[in-house]
Amino acid sequence: MNNRLKTGMICSLLLACLASLTAHGQFDDGRAYRHTDLPAYRHTDLIVPPPSNIGPRMSRIASIFVDQCMGCHNEQQAEGGYSMATPEALWKPGDSKQLPITKDPKRPNDEAWGELYRRLVTNDPSIRMPKDSEPLDQDSQDAILEWLAYGAIVDGAVDAPLESFVPQQLSTEPKWNSYPRPHAVASLAVDAVHQVLFASGAYEVLAWSMDGKLLGRIPVRGRFVSDIEWNGVAERLYVCSGTPGQLGFVESVAWSHETGDTNEALRVAHWVARDVPLDCAISPAGDRLAVGLLDGSILVQDAYSNSTIWRSAAHAAAVTSVDWSQDGKHLMTSSRDRMAKSFEAQKGDVVTSFADHERTVASVRSLSLGCVTMDEAGVLRMYPGGTSSNSRASRGGFAQRTPKMASDRELVVIPVEGQLRRFQFRTEEVDDGKDKEGKEKKKRVWIIDELPKLSWPTTPGGPSDQELPLCVVVANGTSKTIAAGFVDGTIFLWRDDASEPIRLSNQVP
Repeated sequence: MNNRLKTGMICSLLLACLASLTAHGQFDDGRAYRHTDLPAYRHTDLIVPPPSNIGPRMSRIASIFVDQCMGCHNEQQAEGGYSMATPEALWKPGDSKQLPITKDPKRPNDEAWGELYRRLVTNDPSIRMPKDSEPLDQDSQDAILEWLAYGAIVDGAVDAPLESFVPQQLSTEPKWNSYPRPHAVASLAVDAVHQVLFASGAYEVLAWSMDGKLLGRIPVRGRFVSDIEWNGVAERLYVCSGTPGQLGFVESVAWSHETGDTNEALRVAHWVARDVPLDCAISPAGDRLAVGLLDGSILVQDAYSNSTIWRSAAHAAAVTSVDWSQDGKHLMTSSRDRMAKSFEAQKGDVVTSFADHERTVASVRSLSLGCVTMDEAGVLRMYPGGTSSNSRASRGGFAQRTPKMASDRELVVIPVEGQLRRFQFRTEEVDDGKDKEGKEKKKRVWIIDELPKLSWPTTPGGPSDQELPLCVVVANGTSKTIAAGFVDGTIFLWRDDASEPIRLSNQVP
């Protein structure tokens, strides 16, 4: 079968498939970016070309465009008025005024997908691209055709550099063999069985045993690690990283407790962003990933197929935190726009906007009784059921620079200078006078109880009794673990409500 006939058959087949596909999400201009009826599968590896049953993404064909096209169609040198610097630029016509990417089954096969594909596969050497070079090989042409036919899916920010979508084989060797000093701890996570503590490092996540033994070093694409989340269902570690003001990434790796190492073949690149994502969260069932982005948008993905369930421009400023309700039916978010919100988890409809905040909402956490927020005015607020728009209980007096809270559905931990303050929430029925018939009335009130504070010992070279932790994590299960990380690389661990913590140093010797 010749290549021309082969390509025509692929076009016809994929066009037929498109008629049955239902678009679920869209870019701002209406272009579909995913389909709901593509079958899901487990442990997708998007660092290498993904199986076709979820549809190829930008990360599958980006290397073709970067290697073959961007030498002439980059941001500085847009030959023919056409730039391929970003996914967004791919859709903008050049001097020809023809749509580069479209979908018109009435046109001949080579032209059905727009000017970009037509110029890549035409036999006319005067207009074929790459100019003055050999035409793309058949595998590359077929990969681009399949990407177009499945809706030209972009698995990341449309204004991110196209090069950032090129799959990378991360080196198994760390950037630095050792650290000259302990690395600041900006994020922490604890595995489900409380055997491993994950801490942010330089271009990597360090895995520690609870007695301070280095178990493994997990490379990531970004220099700064902003958040780490453990998926106990799939035994995967999710990492938000990047370079502030430039690029951000969300990726995950499979971690083996038996070998104490990651399986790089199961690494998944979930999203490329224009800046470092500040927070991500895994649903209680382990099947959905939520990411809060600096552009104010919320992204929810299927954790197994990596397909986008919904994406919403939810906030007017950066999203500071995301958290799932205990039953997984709602997603809570907080933002620098002074708002916190609750969304219906499957479709992304806004359920409640939590009012009362005076400043940036630094974090939101979902509890069994509702949700709590902390704003940068230093006020802790409780919203019953996670559906009440107004808080029913509050506690003020915190420093205005209070960082994110941590919780385990029942307990909330707030780091302050020199201590971790712990709170629990409960309800109580109290007398509320009498009704018109003289009968006693009752009303429910919400109460915030403070538990004994946790403090750390001050030692030479360690955090002082006035220092503020950068991050805190609370992990619950058969035992309870609370960990706090500091800018000097110190990590303190409290296990099973012990008053004296274990001290670790986030340094690779």
